Amino acid sequence: MLQETNHYRFFLEREFRSRVRRNPGYSMRSFARDLNLPPSKLSEVLRGLKEFSPGRASQVAERLKLSEAETTLFLALAGVHQKKSREARTQAEATLASLKARSEFDEISLERFRILADWHHFAILELCETIGFESDPAWIAGRLGITTAVAKEAIGRLSDFGLLAKDGAGAYRQTQANLATPSGIPSREIREHHSQILMKADQSLHHHEVSERDFSATTLAFSSSQLEEVRTEIKAFRRRLGKLIQDRPAKDRVYCFATQFFPLDQTKNNEGNEQ
Repeated sequence: MLQETNHYRFFLEREFRSRVRRNPGYSMRSFARDLNLPPSKLSEVLRGLKEFSPGRASQVAERLKLSEAETTLFLALAGVHQKKSREARTQAEATLASLKARSEFDEISLERFRILADWHHFAILELCETIGFESDPAWIAGRLGITTAVAKEAIGRLSDFGLLAKDGAGAYRQTQANLATPSGIPSREIREHHSQILMKADQSLHHHEVSERDFSATTLAFSSSQLEEVRTEIKAFRRRLGKLIQDRPAKDRVYCFATQFFPLDQTKNNEGNEQ
C-alpha cells in the first residue's frame, strides 16, 4: 500500500467513498460527525490546508477502524506532516522507512479480505496488467466469465481499498503488485476463497487443453514435524515464480498458481474437524 499512499488523507478519502457507495445519501457532514470532527476541520484537512495533531490522528484512526498495520501507517504519515516537532517528524520518517523495507509483500488484513475473498477480485487486478486490457466492466466480465454487474461491484471495492486506480490515460491499474492473503488464521472467508480456487482448477482441468495448463500431484509418507519447513519452502518457491513471471513483459493471460499440501489419512485429533 505504501506505493500509492503518501498522505493519510488517502484513508479518509477511501473510507468516505466506501460509505457513499453503501449509502448514496451519506454526506461529508455525516462523515465528520462519525469521526467526531468539526465539518470545517475535516474539510480543511482533505483540502490540504491543515493537518491532524498526533492525538487527533490517533482518535481518527480508531474511528476509521483501521487494521493494526494501517493504523501504524496512518499515524506515521500524520507524523511526517507535523510542522511543530522535528523529533516527531524524524521518528515518523523512520517508521515509514521501516514499513517500506518490509513492504515487498503487503498482506491484506482479514477485515479487508472478508470483502475481497471472491476469486475475481484478484483476477481483475492481474487482468489490468495484460496486453489489450480495457477498463470497461463488460469487457472485464467477458474475459473472466462473470456478469457485468459483478465486475462493476468488484471494481468499486478494489478502488475503495486503494488497490485499483486510474492512470493518466484513464485506464485501471493495480497499485500494489505483491499482495499476500492472510496466513495462519482460521476463517470462513479464507476457506471459501480456497474452495473457489479449487473449483476454478476443476473447471480448467476439464475445459482447457493440456498445452494450456499444468496439473501434478505427489503422495508422500511424511513426518508432521516438517510441516513448517514445507510451508516455508512452498512460500519461497511461490514468490520466486511470481517474480519470474512479473518481470516478463507482454503478458496476455491471467493464470492462477495454487498449492495444496494436506493429509490423506485420518487421526483421532482431526476426524471431522473444520479449520
